[in-house]
Amino acid sequence: MESVNEKDLTIIKNHWENLETESLEDKNLQLVERSAIIEQLEKIKISRLADIGCGNCEDTIFFSNYANLVDAFDFSEKMIKEAINTITASKTEKINVAKLDLINDQILNSYNTIITKRTLINLGNFENQKKAIEKIHYSLVKNGYYIMLECSLDGLDNMNSIRKNFSMEKIPMPFHNYHFVIEKLLEFTENLFEVVIKRYFSDYFFLTRIVGPLLNNKDPYKHDFIFKELSDLTLINKHIGPQFLLVLRKK
Repeated sequence: MESVNEKDLTIIKNHWENLETESLEDKNLQLVERSAIIEQLEKIKISRLADIGCGNCEDTIFFSNYANLVDAFDFSEKMIKEAINTITASKTEKINVAKLDLINDQILNSYNTIITKRTLINLGNFENQKKAIEKIHYSLVKNGYYIMLECSLDGLDNMNSIRKNFSMEKIPMPFHNYHFVIEKLLEFTENLFEVVIKRYFSDYFFLTRIVGPLLNNKDPYKHDFIFKELSDLTLINKHIGPQFLLVLRKK
């Protein structure tokens, strides 16, 4: 597996304060992520929910349908302003927006459920990520849930390995991200949480990052070769693509 260098937190912060920065360009993937989280929220009775790394609160609006009260946090001043605008336009009174730096700040309230969605990958290194997970664990009530939708190096490497077999260019990790290694993550969380759900998004990434580009090839006869090669692959229990979802219950 390719090693990952630590990322400069100042560069990461500047990226998210840039007015031109968009949280996720792939809007279809955003819908997939949102649906996956909502599927889990529907199973939990939630009085107070925290969405840490809420961005512009576009997804938080949907999450708020499953909780009595929501605290939405972000460390970017730009994102906080966008979140307030989103909340104001929605006319909801359930959501409070506040600034939170997971590295330097404490989470002051207690929650039934906490969500991070591509948040911890912006903390620069695994040590900072572990500290953030410990803070999340501390802020959950007994048997509370941490819904963790983040990105892994494992899935990115697996996807690029398949792309390489078809002479496709490697998709790099975004310069401002530090992806998890699943084994190390689960080893760290073992004493803090029980794993309730572990889900990958292999079907989406396989179709959109491998099959789709291959089918755009202008040689129609090449498709037979493509499907022959692809038929040898099975997506069952495979981790293809960086995104993963863990539902963790506090021990």
